[in-house]
Amino acid sequence: MAEGVIESGEVAFDTRTQSGPGGFHYDGKLTDHSLPGKQIPLTVHAVLSSLLAIRGLPCPFLLRTSFRENPNMTLRDELLQHLLAHSFRTGDFTLASGQKSNYYINGKATTLDARGAYLLGRMFLAMMANDVPDAVGGLTLGADPIIGSMLSLAGLEDLPLRGFIVRKEAKDHGTKSLVEGELAAGDRVVIIEDVVTTGGSSLKAIAAVKAIGCDVRRVFAMVDRDQGGREALAAEGCRLESIFTAKELLAAAK
Repeated sequence: MAEGVIESGEVAFDTRTQSGPGGFHYDGKLTDHSLPGKQIPLTVHAVLSSLLAIRGLPCPFLLRTSFRENPNMTLRDELLQHLLAHSFRTGDFTLASGQKSNYYINGKATTLDARGAYLLGRMFLAMMANDVPDAVGGLTLGADPIIGSMLSLAGLEDLPLRGFIVRKEAKDHGTKSLVEGELAAGDRVVIIEDVVTTGGSSLKAIAAVKAIGCDVRRVFAMVDRDQGGREALAAEGCRLESIFTAKELLAAAK
């Protein structure tokens, strides 16, 4: 493996470009720099900053250009620090699977934060490499904010990508849909998760989109707890690709 490239679970990340295989941009780069022709010419940030500057009033928050305290930190490293600060807790917990645990990862504390959602969305897009699916989605509620982040970032890059959300139960009115979003038979989709334990949520989402006729072969997760989810998904012909494992978080938290 090339110098500067590290592996986590099933995914390799390039610490030099802060990207996954192929990168978010198709030139293999994953950076925070604007691309030619993609700048937004006028923003609220720019207007307020300009007005305050004209009046000679300082406003550090508005003039702040990055959430990142250490500009040399990779996106993956920053996401790890975000998880440890906001999502990782120790104690006595009962998981959605019914299993007991001495630690808990509240993924939504990261995915419902602006910077956390941005970091995860960027990394999941990078993990697609040059194999971009027709749509990404998963079971509500854990997948919802991640889907929104990925679609917003994909839109900025003119990347054709659709999203979908699988309800826990089909609604009893209107179209009575179990799956929200435009999916059709033959669509290639990637299932999105924040934290995978036994894989139950992903399996429900997989069953729902397979019933439509979609092709599902990959599941992306922020964290794999290594408690049977990978094997359960493999039995359904799907590969789990996680950014972190629980062992990594436990080691980093010490």
